Amino acid sequence: MFILVSLLSAFVHGAFGFGFPLLSTPLLVFGFDLRTAVLLTLVPTVSVNLVSILSERQWRGALRDYLAIPALTNVGSLKGTHGLFEID
Repeated sequence: MFILVSLLSAFVHGAFGFGFPLLSTPLLVFGFDLRTAVLLTLVPTVSVNLVSILSERQWRGALRDYLAIPALTNVGSLKGTHGLFEID
């Protein structure tokens, strides 16, 4: 199940440029508990994002221009994950 969900999520991410964790986490919850689903998506999500960043020729300039987005995304991810675990 994990491999199938990862492949589908990677396809969607490749087609639209975003969506790997947005799709994979809820689908994995059908087969795993929430904590396991989040942990299973952690490494593939970071990997997909790193590949996307490093495939950009001017990634340092892009990172400098848009540094607020990943910084605020990390804060939101931490708060959202904490919130999900509190609910569960």
